[in-house]
Amino acid sequence: MAIEIEDKDWSAVDVMDKLSLLGHLTKYPSTIHKAEIDDMVWDLVDKESVVDIQDYINLFPNGKHLIEARNILNAIVDWNNAKNTDDIFIINDYVRANPNSPFRQQALILITRLKQQEIALMRSNPNGYEVSRLKRLIDAGIATERELILAKVMTENILATLRSTDISSDL
Repeated sequence: MAIEIEDKDWSAVDVMDKLSLLGHLTKYPSTIHKAEIDDMVWDLVDKESVVDIQDYINLFPNGKHLIEARNILNAIVDWNNAKNTDDIFIINDYVRANPNSPFRQQALILITRLKQQEIALMRSNPNGYEVSRLKRLIDAGIATERELILAKVMTENILATLRSTDISSDL
């Protein structure tokens, strides 16, 4: 009889509503639908919201998605630290360290914007732009030699000089 009542209540649950799913779980803590509810609630979690993810962890301390939730929380913390800087190298390091981050695309967009700023600095003050910084941009793969040539801030001859000698002592 109890199974029939729960089945009837389960059929009334809105699987697209966290409160409805959690209401069923609260009413029937030993429900046979516990794993389904766990999955459905996880699917409804905003993966960019610390509050939503923390709520999931609190509601399902032994949940099926606990490791993923904690990894995303760590990625959010790392991303918040990285995105609040205008240091192109920090953002690039974040992308390399977190290749599967949900914020990867935002980080790449930020790198593109910062790279444009770097190129603008090179154009506005070509003799004052630090050679070591230029080499670091190239070595880190942030800017390619081809990009710099197309942006008209570099020539093949200058690149050949950069590649062949340690010019930092000369400058």
